[in-house]
Amino acid sequence: MVRYASLTHPTFRFYAVSYQSGIRTLIASLALILLKVPRAAFRYPLSIINYQLLKLRYLIFYKPYGVLCQFSSEDTNHPTLKSYISIPSVYPVGRLDRDSEGLLLLSDDGKLQHYLCEPKYGHLRTYWVQVEGIPSQEAIASLRSGVKLKDGWTRRARVELLLETPSLPDRIPPIRERKHIPTSWLEISLSEGRNRQVRRMTAAVSYPTLRLVRVAIASYPKPQQDSPHFPTNPHPILTLDALSPGEWRELSERERQGLKQLIANPKPQAMTEFSQGIRLKNSKRRSS
Repeated sequence: MVRYASLTHPTFRFYAVSYQSGIRTLIASLALILLKVPRAAFRYPLSIINYQLLKLRYLIFYKPYGVLCQFSSEDTNHPTLKSYISIPSVYPVGRLDRDSEGLLLLSDDGKLQHYLCEPKYGHLRTYWVQVEGIPSQEAIASLRSGVKLKDGWTRRARVELLLETPSLPDRIPPIRERKHIPTSWLEISLSEGRNRQVRRMTAAVSYPTLRLVRVAIASYPKPQQDSPHFPTNPHPILTLDALSPGEWRELSERERQGLKQLIANPKPQAMTEFSQGIRLKNSKRRSS
């Protein structure tokens, strides 16, 4: 009897197990065809191959403005990830819009991709956002508690007005600023990743986004169940560090362990359902 198990797309990994004389042995010839795994693994009588035996790759890339988050260059005149990264079989974990910049995680680890991209686990993404005008306290409060978009109310977010312009490389091409209208920077942390969400959120409170840079992915502590507030000082696991636009690097062992700890025994966050008080608040909004 042969059984197969696979991990989540895009990393399809197959396992084959044979039962002979009560001993579970690997069918090495078949597994070698279907699974990229060290040959040393076939010395052991395992029921399945340990996930940690796979030599998975984890990269951080500073995506420049104008680059598409895809490797295929067909049907596009824009640069793609293929122009910068030549490592086979890695895929973006999440996405950034073409006109957004910053941190992009790439990996062939399907398990990681599932846990970081699945909204119910509530992993944070942090952005520095340049907006037109100086947001009022009312606008910031709305961004924090949730704004109504075409696809529904957003979850609560961590939003801070930065007192100083963050140190970032110049964007190429530069943004178009109106001479008589000031600009300002916000730091926004979200636990969901809807299409162009940050831009739509700031537009909803009348402060259009001019520039958007993702600076961190995942953090400790995560937002807690039944809490209406974000942690005051979340500690990011992955940051741009000293990378420049167009550069990439492998994750350090510390970063890999941080991600491993984050996705170990994951529990869905209440942020998908909100606490009882927030659910009532949003239901009142929808009925108004």
